[in-house]
Amino acid sequence: MNDVLENYDLRICRKEELTELQKFINDNWKNNHLLATNKVLMDWQHLDRKNQSYNFVIAECRHTKQIHGILGYIPTSHFDKSIKDCDIWLALWQVKEGINVTGLGMVLLKFLVNIKKPRSIAGYGFNKSMIPILRFFGHEVKELNHYYIINDHKNNFGLIGNFDGIYKHNKFVVDNEKKFIRYNENSFLKLSKNLSNFFSEGIIPAKSFTYYYNRYFLHPIYKYHIYGIVKKGKISSILVFRLASYLSNKALRMVDYFGSSNGIIGTIKEFQKLLYDYDAEYVDFYNLGLSENLLTNSGFIKRDIPNKVIIPSYFEPFVKKNVTLRLGLKCDNKYNYFICKGDGDQDRPS
Repeated sequence: MNDVLENYDLRICRKEELTELQKFINDNWKNNHLLATNKVLMDWQHLDRKNQSYNFVIAECRHTKQIHGILGYIPTSHFDKSIKDCDIWLALWQVKEGINVTGLGMVLLKFLVNIKKPRSIAGYGFNKSMIPILRFFGHEVKELNHYYIINDHKNNFGLIGNFDGIYKHNKFVVDNEKKFIRYNENSFLKLSKNLSNFFSEGIIPAKSFTYYYNRYFLHPIYKYHIYGIVKKGKISSILVFRLASYLSNKALRMVDYFGSSNGIIGTIKEFQKLLYDYDAEYVDFYNLGLSENLLTNSGFIKRDIPNKVIIPSYFEPFVKKNVTLRLGLKCDNKYNYFICKGDGDQDRPS
């Protein structure tokens, strides 16, 4: 550890160091990764315009003047500057192979925590080698729950594997008064006052109406579909979807949910209508924080190992396999932590 501190300069990546950062990502993470080739996406996700820097900790070797390690991060305030609480998602985390330096990844994380002093810090989708580091720093390591609903108008599938024929179970309830209403950018902006009570101080990471608008309507590449759950003219919850496809086969990814946790109960018919409208094989939903009972009452089935049904998650490129997302989390115990696939950097082009 002392060797790392003696031989490396650690700092937040300066704006003028973007070319070096992108070269490191290309050479050490993934060749032609979009963050290495697309400045628009990199700026949208990581550029701190106020401080003229990128939200990456970098470790520069003092002898070679080369970057040997990086740790990306995304504070919720990146999408709404008025958010005061420091809640951070970890992003791309990589140390250069073959440098024979022990503990550089750990030092990157410690540096970030020391300078930002986050109320909560979490990241997921890491390779297994990072898990001991997270546990060393007191992070709980959990698995996100994965739920799905299959289009009951389909019996031939190009995406799903090992389908067991179960479209629904006997636990769900139906509330025919609840409807899904889609919002475009203008109609969503008009909801600002209506949704002010959706953002509880007891739930972290801290988010806001502005956060959701900037995160989903202003994405430079992905198109998101925003729906409200409405009953008797009153909105109880907001759902965020993204359509993914492989060849002519489609999947509807539910990447975010906010509002009343009970709002989703009884909406199985509305989910099926969405699947018909988008001609999608399934809708799936990764999350940690919503109870299984709430989701099964809404028609979702929890993906687990015994039933062997394959609900693909990778589309760029498409891989027909189940994906377990592991979360490393450290936060104040008095808060409720709620996370979906749209949080952090998991739902991004690669």
